[in-house]
Amino acid sequence: MKQNIASIFCLLGIGTFVTCLSIEQETYAQPPVRKNSTDVLKSDWEGTWKCNLDGRQATVEFTYDPSSNRVYGNVSDSNGPTLPLGERKLKKSDLVSSRRDHMLPLRYNSEVDWMLMMHTWDRNYASGYTYWQGMPFGFQCKKSP
Repeated sequence: MKQNIASIFCLLGIGTFVTCLSIEQETYAQPPVRKNSTDVLKSDWEGTWKCNLDGRQATVEFTYDPSSNRVYGNVSDSNGPTLPLGERKLKKSDLVSSRRDHMLPLRYNSEVDWMLMMHTWDRNYASGYTYWQGMPFGFQCKKSP
C-alpha cells in the first residue's frame, strides 16, 4: 500500500524568524510480519474455504483488505443465496484466549455472530461456532488450494 509522508524540517534563524522546508516522500506500508511460526496474520484467511456447517456443505470466500486490516467475505450453500460475512469486534462474551491472533470474529448476514479459529500449526484448517435460535453449533473448514 502506497503512502505519502511529508517531513518538515525547520531551522531557527537569527532573530525571530523560522525557515521550514517540506519534503514529501512516497513510501510503501509494510505488511504485517509473522514473528513466531504459529502467528496468524489476517491475510492468512484470504481465499476459498470448504466448510461443514452442522452437516451442510458450504463455501466461504474471504478477502483481506490491508487498508482497513479487516477480513470480508461471503458464504454460500446449496440451501440458499450467497450471504455476507464480515469481521466484527471481539466481545466480552467471546472465548477467552491469550492468542487472539488466531481468532476471527465474524458477523453473518449482518445479524448472527460467528467465531472462526485457525489451527496455527496448519493454516489450512479452521473451526468454530455459530448460533441458531440461541443454540451454539460447530463448524469446520478446510482452505482450498
